Amino acid sequence: MATTRCPHCQTTYKLPPERLQQELRCPKCGHSFTAAPLPTGPARLAGHEKSATAMARRKTKGPWLALGILVGLAVVSYGLVQMMPERGSAPPASPQAQAPPPAAAPSPRPADPLQHPAMQRLQLLRGAIRNYNSASISQQLDAAAWYQDSGLQPRWTALASDQRAQYRTDLARRVSEDPVCRELAENEPTSAAEGNDAAGRLQLLVRSAAVPKRLWRVSFVADGDGWLVAAIESAQEEAAAPAEAAAEPTAEQKFAAEHFVVLDDEEEGVQDEDGEARIFKGSIHKVEPVAGTTPQREKEIEDLITRALSDAGRPAILAREELARIGEPAVPLLLNRLVDLPLSDDPARLEQIANVDSLLQHVTWRQSGFPLPSRTNIEDPVKLAERRRLTLQGWFGWWDFYAGHWDVWRKKAGMPEPEPERRRRP
Repeated sequence: MATTRCPHCQTTYKLPPERLQQELRCPKCGHSFTAAPLPTGPARLAGHEKSATAMARRKTKGPWLALGILVGLAVVSYGLVQMMPERGSAPPASPQAQAPPPAAAPSPRPADPLQHPAMQRLQLLRGAIRNYNSASISQQLDAAAWYQDSGLQPRWTALASDQRAQYRTDLARRVSEDPVCRELAENEPTSAAEGNDAAGRLQLLVRSAAVPKRLWRVSFVADGDGWLVAAIESAQEEAAAPAEAAAEPTAEQKFAAEHFVVLDDEEEGVQDEDGEARIFKGSIHKVEPVAGTTPQREKEIEDLITRALSDAGRPAILAREELARIGEPAVPLLLNRLVDLPLSDDPARLEQIANVDSLLQHVTWRQSGFPLPSRTNIEDPVKLAERRRLTLQGWFGWWDFYAGHWDVWRKKAGMPEPEPERRRRP
């Protein structure tokens, strides 16, 4: 029997020799192939050995090849990391473009103006003035600035050198003799404030504890790394007048603030008993009857109020006169009528309130003047509503003040003595 192998699935088959080199179909994988005989004997064994050797070589070479690849990748990664710049660092400068040296940081300005570098120049000037050292004084001053501020002509740049020298000499002499400069030289500065003068130059406002009312304004101009004095002025500071203590309000003022609302005008003659444009403070609330008023008496007064508020001719007039004669006991019942008539914009309601207000004035002789649309020139509806509210509240504030003191009010209002009540015939 001959032996052949499917080249697709490597399945080995035995078949008669006459079928070799014929087209066969593999029963296992279904592929067609030409049956080739497999080597036998030594050749087959050599083939097996060669295959085994190649397989062993591949098994031996595989791990070393993988290890080599890993080592190579690690070396390449390390090189790339070394070539990358550190985070936050600048890229290396090329040899052709060297980085400039770092600029020196500016010296911080002192928080205390007395430590300002310009104060050193002022201290040198103060010493020179005290010693009448004209040469040193001239060295501390910017003569061009002094010349320009004085308004002299021609301009400083047009002066000849000998003219400039003469001006410096005269300036040093004037400064040494100037009372303002000498006072500054003789009094040690104890405080200063930094600012700018009208020309935009640095200006130090200098004070001395020895002369508390004096203020020196010293201007400076920059001179290279230092400063030169450009002007010196002084001002006499007036002492602040002590604040006047608020005057203690009088008893009358305290009373008025506690009991009255002051009006902003004298509209509609709304005045209190003193004839001033103010109204009693109060709140609309139910009022208790006058002590001693019996329920029967209350009913009689209520009937009179109803008749007086009706438009019935003579009966209404007689009821009004009877209420005026009754006086004090009628007031609480009239005020309670106002409580029962809440304010609104309804014309009929406003007319009812005005009638009660008018009857109260007739009984009490107190002016009120409840504003009606037809009897007022207040055009602002908000102001008009506020005036009505204040007028009604004023009645209750007035009663809270004079309740139980009717005789005092009668005398104050000038009311006549009440007539004795007429006795009815049985």
